[in-house]
Amino acid sequence: MMHHALDPNLGWILLGLTVWLAVIAEAVAVTVRARSWSPGRLGPAGDSVPPARGS
Repeated sequence: MMHHALDPNLGWILLGLTVWLAVIAEAVAVTVRARSWSPGRLGPAGDSVPPARGS
């Protein structure tokens, strides 16, 4: 009975951790990409604009 009662909570915790990890991973990837770009390749709005979306 104890394991059965913990199952829903564990599912929500794992779901929350997965979502947070995905968000953090995306933020890190965007930050790394923004820092790796040279200033000359940045768009007029700054590092929020990717230099080339196709490639």
